[in-house]
Amino acid sequence: MRDRSGGRLSLRDREYAEAAWRRQGDRGSSKRISHVGHRLLAHGMSSGHRPPLSHTRIVPMEEFPSLSPTVVIMQQKLSRPPFRVRDSVALAYVKGRYTPPGPKPGPVAFFGIYISRTRPRLSFCTFDRAGGYRSFSMVTEDELNIEYALIRAWLHDEVPFDQWRFYEPDKAETRMLRSLRLREDYDVARKRLAAVLYQARVRTYCRLPKVKPIFTVRPRSAGAMRRDVGEYEAVMKAVGLR
Repeated sequence: MRDRSGGRLSLRDREYAEAAWRRQGDRGSSKRISHVGHRLLAHGMSSGHRPPLSHTRIVPMEEFPSLSPTVVIMQQKLSRPPFRVRDSVALAYVKGRYTPPGPKPGPVAFFGIYISRTRPRLSFCTFDRAGGYRSFSMVTEDELNIEYALIRAWLHDEVPFDQWRFYEPDKAETRMLRSLRLREDYDVARKRLAAVLYQARVRTYCRLPKVKPIFTVRPRSAGAMRRDVGEYEAVMKAVGLR
């Protein structure tokens, strides 16, 4: 890369110019940098490393093709969601698509169960494949009730029990569990998750044929359940809403 005088810009000066361009982009401006030299000088003085005056000339943006606003920078796609979110860590996840309100489909994403030592103990988090945060919902405040989380995901998000995947922590993530004092809770939650996964997948694992159930439910209608005021009050009281 050369400046207009024909001299080659050093790698350090190129980095200064790139930083100036990124700061310009961060402010939401689509204008090209017209006086990179002055930005180089300002950046150098602020960081304690003033670049040579010979390198503070105007540099056209064409000499920085990798920073052109027309170039799409491809972000690395993740194969699973982030492990740690503040003081919570991922226990299990599924792959799918984030579906926000509106007609347009959302991006391919991960939906995960996260556990924490503090409130909320269990939560759902959604991340896109670039690691971008998309949604959060609290599952339980005080209890590590993994079964309840799985049931809620099935009822409200249509996640089948057998589709959940263990999040397998690597060595650094295992150390993180210890530093957060979550290792014991994590192991207990993992065993409870495994018990549900086993029941959901036993026919798959053992290649068992599908058989007719020994009991067939006769479903109650929505109207019948609404008319059962006594049961309604009992349920509301049990969950603390009465």
